[in-house]
This record gives sequence, C-alpha cells and structure tokens, in this order.
Amino acid sequence: MPEAPPDPLIGYQFGSYVVEGFIGAGGMGRVYKGRHKLLGREVAIKVLPVQMGAEEEYVQRFFREAKLTSSLHHPNLVEVYDFGDSDYGNYIALEFIDGMSLSQLIRQQGRLNQEQTLQIAQQSLSALGHAHAAGIVHRDIKPDNILLTKNGVVKVTDLGLAKATHMQDASLTMSGTIMGTPFYMAPEQVRGDMKIDKRADFYALGATLYHCATGQPPFSGSSPAIIMNKHLSDPAPNPKGLAPELSDPAAYFIMRLMHKNPDCRFTDAREA
Repeated sequence: MPEAPPDPLIGYQFGSYVVEGFIGAGGMGRVYKGRHKLLGREVAIKVLPVQMGAEEEYVQRFFREAKLTSSLHHPNLVEVYDFGDSDYGNYIALEFIDGMSLSQLIRQQGRLNQEQTLQIAQQSLSALGHAHAAGIVHRDIKPDNILLTKNGVVKVTDLGLAKATHMQDASLTMSGTIMGTPFYMAPEQVRGDMKIDKRADFYALGATLYHCATGQPPFSGSSPAIIMNKHLSDPAPNPKGLAPELSDPAAYFIMRLMHKNPDCRFTDAREA
C-alpha cells in the first residue's frame, strides 16, 4: 500500500505558532500540536478547512468560538491564546492538554466508579458555572468535549456550538436548527427551541455522567432520529439498573440533571 502524502501543515507557521504534529479531526476542522516560536509554549491549533472558510456562516461560528472562549479564564476550561487566518484557513491556538478525553477513558475502563464520576461532575459544573455566569451556554457537552489532564484535572473544551445568551444572531441559531449530539442532547434542543439556556448543559452533563457510571449512553437506537425521540419521550433511566453499586443520592443527582422538564433540573451549577 502506498504511503500517505505528508501533511503540508507540518512545519507550517500560523501567526507565531509552528505546527509540529497532527492530533485529530472534528466537525469544525483539524487539530494539530504546535509551539509558540518565541515562547516555546505548547499549544493545540484548530484549523478551519479552507472550503469551510469560503462559507461566511462557518467563519462566523469559528471566530465566535474563539471570541467567546478567550473571554473565559477558569482552571477547568481550555484556554484560548490566539486566533487568526492564513493561506490554509482560519485557526485558533488553544491550551494544549497532555492527557485524554473522557470518551477515551470510558473506552479504557468500561465504566467509571462513583468517585471518578462525581469528581468529573464537580469540575465540569464548576467550568459550566463560570461560562453561564458570563452568559455563555456550551450546547454540546459530551465525553469527547471533556478532556482530562494526566493529573485528572477536567478541562471542558470546544465551544463551537456555544451561544452567548445576550447575542441574537439569527444567521447562526435559526429556529428549527438542531445543534448538539444525539446521545446527550436535551429535549429542548431536539425540538429546535429558540431559547436554549444553561439547563440544556445540565441535561447533557447528566447524560454524560450516566455514560461514565454505566459504560453506555442513557438511550440507544439504530438512527439519530430514534435516539433523539427517546430523549423527548422516554423518562431518564435509573443508572443503578446498570451500576447497582451507585448510591441512591448519586443516581438521583444524575436523573435530576436529565429531567425532561428544564424547570425540574438544577437552576444553576452551584445548586447542583
């Protein structure tokens, strides 16, 4: 089998950051490991594909992520250092996390114990509380967007779907547009409600914690539509059915986060 051609971005310089290696790809672009040319600081560089850069909506979303995230400074949030554009597309320079995603940890362990699950919950809620206080809703909490350092510190990342609650940008959040991930999506997101607030993040975190504690998402199905319909109509399953060692208060905590009615979830991160 012929070798893949070398990645043209290895060695390329985005602003003050030199690309050293490829990390992975997602819906909003490719991610590389890089280093500040003068300071020597390691960074993650997220690059929006050139073809996406030709679409004004994608560019707006990409830079909105950078602007929103750069305004937040919290030990459990990934820091944004810089952003700009180049011949290879728009980019964001982010804090480099030397660790793994929560989804990788779940794949390794099968499921997490109660102490691990609650530590992730506590740190994630602290990060979300800080974002919510700034008027920002994440809108896409899931195991892939919760990173863990080698010391076990949670770093919430990827505000690509985030929306400042004081912003009214119809071109980015039009009525009927579904934004999120089916396995962890709040019912109001499934419905395409215009007013999505912080309680949708609590639901998604609850679904994520269910996955941590049991080793599988709360709902499954043969298509995204089936899974989303279950989020709309099926009550949140008790995680003790798959993790009987989970305490009653811990199970109740997860199920309350996942309540179908946003008014029955926690009102803010401090209450949770």
